[in-house]
Amino acid sequence: MEERYYSFNKHLKEYFGEKVYKIPIDPHLPCPNKDGKISKEGCIFCDKYGSGPIKTGKLKVEEQIRVGIERLGKKYNVKKFIAYFQANTNTAASSERLRKMYEKALSFKEIVGISIGTRPDWIFKDHLVLFEELNRKTYLWVELGLQSIHSKSLRFLRRHHDLADFVNTTLELKKRKIRVCAHTIIGIPGETRKDILETARFLSAIGVDGVKIHLLHILKNTDLEKLYNQGKIPLLSKEEYVKLTVDFLENLSPKIVIQRLTGERDKEIFVAPEWALNKMDVIESIRKEFEKRNSFQGKNLTFSASRDYPFKK
Repeated sequence: MEERYYSFNKHLKEYFGEKVYKIPIDPHLPCPNKDGKISKEGCIFCDKYGSGPIKTGKLKVEEQIRVGIERLGKKYNVKKFIAYFQANTNTAASSERLRKMYEKALSFKEIVGISIGTRPDWIFKDHLVLFEELNRKTYLWVELGLQSIHSKSLRFLRRHHDLADFVNTTLELKKRKIRVCAHTIIGIPGETRKDILETARFLSAIGVDGVKIHLLHILKNTDLEKLYNQGKIPLLSKEEYVKLTVDFLENLSPKIVIQRLTGERDKEIFVAPEWALNKMDVIESIRKEFEKRNSFQGKNLTFSASRDYPFKK
C-alpha cells in the first residue's frame, strides 16, 4: 500500500535503489546557546547529550561510524549509511575541522551521504563554501532546528534565534542546491492548531526539502522537566498529537520528504508522555488517521506544488 505521505524511507529507496540508514554521531562539538556565545541557558527541552546519541561516550567520529555500521548493518541487513552529525550544534567549529570530520566519514565505503544538524543562526560563509563543496561530492542534507515560525514559541523554547535567521540560511543553502530539512515541534504550550498549520504552510512556501516533526516531550534533568513537575506544561494525548500531525501534513507540500513523524528518545532519559515511547504505534495511528480521512500529504494546500499528488481529492 502506498504511503499517504512522502516518507524518508521511500525517498532513500528512490534515490539509492535500496534501504539506507542513518548513523547518529556525536562529534563532541559545543552549542553556542549553552557556551555563552549566544546564551548559557540552552533550549528549555535540551538534555545533557545535546539531542545526540547517549551511548557513544568518548568515542571518536570514525569509531562511532565503525560501530554504527556493524550494529545497524546486522540489525537491519543494510549496506549503505548516512553519517548523521546530530549532537549539539554541528557548525560550532571551523570549516577546517569540519572538513576533516566529513573526510573521515566519507572514507568508509559504506557511507553514501552526510547529514548535518545545526542552528539556523550558526552557519557562516566558510561553512556555506564547505557545504557547497561537500554537496558536489556526496548526498548531503543540512538540518535546521526551526521548531516553530512563531516568536512566542521560540521565546518559550529559549531558541535565541528568529524566523529571519531560518529564512536567510535556508535561502543561502537552496541557492547552492543543498537539501534543507526543517525540525518542527508539535505541542508547544500556547500554540493553537492555527499556529501549527501556519508553520506547515510557511515551510511549503519557502520550499524546504524535508521536515522532521517532533512531539513536545519531557526529558530528565531539563528545565522543561522542572516546569512539568510543577504542573505548568500540558502535554498532548496520543489522539490529539495524531490528529494535529495529520493536519500539519495535509498543509505540507507533497514534495517535502518527511524524515520523522514523532519525537523519540532513549528510555533512560525519557519522562513523558509515556505513550510516545511506542513509536511504531504512533506512526501506525497516523497512517490510520490518514485512511480514516481518505486524505494525504498536501491535500489542503491552497497553492500548487510541483510534485504530483499520490491520491486524488
